[in-house]
Amino acid sequence: MIAFAEIVLGHGGLPECSRCHSDARPQMRDEADITAEIREAVEAWRADPGPNVALVGAESYLHPDLPSIVRAATSMGVRRLRLATAGEALAAGENAAGSLAAGVRQVEFVALAGDRAVHDALSGSGHSLTTALAGIARFRDAAREARAQVAVTGRVPVCDHNIDAVPSAVAAIGQAGGIAVVVDLAGLGGAAPGPEWLAAVADTGMVNRTWVTFTGADIDLPVHLLHTHRPSAVLASGS
Repeated sequence: MIAFAEIVLGHGGLPECSRCHSDARPQMRDEADITAEIREAVEAWRADPGPNVALVGAESYLHPDLPSIVRAATSMGVRRLRLATAGEALAAGENAAGSLAAGVRQVEFVALAGDRAVHDALSGSGHSLTTALAGIARFRDAAREARAQVAVTGRVPVCDHNIDAVPSAVAAIGQAGGIAVVVDLAGLGGAAPGPEWLAAVADTGMVNRTWVTFTGADIDLPVHLLHTHRPSAVLASGS
């Protein structure tokens, strides 16, 4: 996997379980602080390929200074700039084409479930999976028209309320063109699900041509075993 330096854009605005989190108003950090941290990341970068920066923690398109932050990042030599988004903003107006023109080539699509009713009920705050998927499709269509190479990745925050819906979320991200999905288990309090669940999620990714990784909890099983496409082998290894 290609490494990214993560820069916190702010907090809020992305889909998260409304039963676990209060519906707080999104808070964004100052542009000067963000661009200073981007510069530090670029100057400290030693790996190849790169430098690569991911703006995390908040819905990127809610930041009032996003265009100038993107311009600053590209002018500093950031090779890959990834924006976290619920996807819905990309369906509005010229956001998709404008993002491409500004230099954005990667977006991380956050979803809680692949079933529209389940996702929308859990996420609250008026999030719509239908609109989100339309936004991701518009971003990819705009890239084809501009002949620009882009990448869509995904993130699925997991809690007790959407744990059964995680495979469907992975499938939806894969079907939307996502090449990789991070399944974030931090919302489970550090307790990793069993090997059968892990194998089912990883296998769903393989079926939908997206690579699944897990974060937020200790998992004893090697990632390559989770992607064997043979859940029985994973169960045997985890027993």
